[in-house]
Amino acid sequence: MIKTLTFSSQADIKTKFTEIDVDSRAVDMMLEKFEFVIVEIPEVRNVEANIIKQEMLVLGGEAAVNRHAISCSIPTTTVLLAGTKKSMRRLIERIRAQQIGNLPQIATDLETLLF
Repeated sequence: MIKTLTFSSQADIKTKFTEIDVDSRAVDMMLEKFEFVIVEIPEVRNVEANIIKQEMLVLGGEAAVNRHAISCSIPTTTVLLAGTKKSMRRLIERIRAQQIGNLPQIATDLETLLF
């Protein structure tokens, strides 16, 4: 029977990998792809929120922002990120390199939270 699974830790993922006899050489390469996370970032300036959204979409994740963020008719928005740990790690690298506004600090905060 097909079913959905939710893993609460890397240990749970590794246990499932063992159950289905995943090649041990592939476990570390796949682990972060099986860890799905949702992160809330409050009070992000719109220019930064729009960059984060664009980067997450490129990485196969998603970022929900206030509907007025694109027009900048509000000063800030909460950003709700959804993606794998792998996509979050790549997002951190990409926004840290941008050196725009608070993006480097947001990258540092995300890295501290997730890794």
